[in-house]
Amino acid sequence: MEKLKAEDPTVSIPIEPVTTSGSGLDPDISPKAALFQVAGVGKSRNMPEDRIRDLVNQPTGVCWA
Repeated sequence: MEKLKAEDPTVSIPIEPVTTSGSGLDPDISPKAALFQVAGVGKSRNMPEDRIRDLVNQPTGVCWA
């Protein structure tokens, strides 16, 4: 978490990127956690951040209550 804060101290860091699930894989992350990862995914996939953000923001039919 300290590394993430050092990269951008103004950003509110969601809990999912700094914790792990029992399996080490967690497909059920919050929209906030998904949006937090947009820059890294865009860079690693060589895709524009706007495109990644659009994909994250598409309706999924899942209720995030």
